[in-house]
Amino acid sequence: MSPDGKWIWDGAQWRPIAVHEAAFPNWKSVGAGFVPETDTRAQPVAMAPPRSTREAISPPSYRLAGPAPNVAAPLWRQASAGLDLKRYGRMAIAAVALVVVIVLVSVVATLALSARQNSSAPVVATTSKGGPTARSDSALAAYVIKSLETPMADLRDNSLLVRQTCAAGMTSSCWDSVTTMDNNLTTILPILDKATIPLCISVQEGPLRTDLTNLRAEEQLALKGFNDGKKSEFLTGYAQVVRYGPGVQTEFAAVKSAAATCDSAVTGP
Repeated sequence: MSPDGKWIWDGAQWRPIAVHEAAFPNWKSVGAGFVPETDTRAQPVAMAPPRSTREAISPPSYRLAGPAPNVAAPLWRQASAGLDLKRYGRMAIAAVALVVVIVLVSVVATLALSARQNSSAPVVATTSKGGPTARSDSALAAYVIKSLETPMADLRDNSLLVRQTCAAGMTSSCWDSVTTMDNNLTTILPILDKATIPLCISVQEGPLRTDLTNLRAEEQLALKGFNDGKKSEFLTGYAQVVRYGPGVQTEFAAVKSAAATCDSAVTGP
């Protein structure tokens, strides 16, 4: 029997001892503390109560299994009703293994899908020159003019702004307007360098390219005068900017007029 008297060894395992309670456990408490009044009358002679015909109920007995041969009752351990640490440990290890498997499958699936997409991606051929795929002199000229239309309009506005702000000398407003012109020319010249120039506008495009290059050199000279603090450099560059500014707009107009004479027959692949 266990030290607490609640478990018994039946030869094979520990079994709890059944506890039986009365159907009315509190019947003895009825009338507890009640003190009856003293009766002065003669008391009847006490007689022995009749013997109960109900037999006493014997306590339930357990049919104990026969002890296993050569097996002694193990020491009582109250911790037997506690948590099964080994069982929960195995469950935790299984859960971690499942998570690892899911992560590996996800990574492998992602890599496989990425490789499939990369292998099926179309290869886009690039050309060193800009322009339409089906080429004609008219189409090539139209492509060049369309690419230059917006930046040349910005350059026209920048030239007027430089003339106005720099007339007062080396001011911060003048510096800003000349810097804006430099950024604009940095956009225009690469367009001409990368485009295919048809023969029908090449005569007019040559002077335009030359004057745009000169205009940029002069506005950079004006900026150098600002950086060096030399007014003479600034004035020289500013004067040439004022000179070349209107000229490039006239030459661009000549390029657009010449484009109307270009042949529209397809000559490219």
